Amino acid sequence: MIRVGLVDDQKYDLEKLIITLENEANIKIIFSTNNSEEAYIN
Repeated sequence: MIRVGLVDDQKYDLEKLIITLENEANIKIIFSTNNSEEAYIN
């Protein structure tokens, strides 16, 4: 399983990425944010 964290400053684009990757069987989204500073905390 591939674990990913998603960061994109555009909320709409981030939502598209989440929807796309949620449909993949071997990918688990660990976190998603539109704030790069928040990504470093995770």
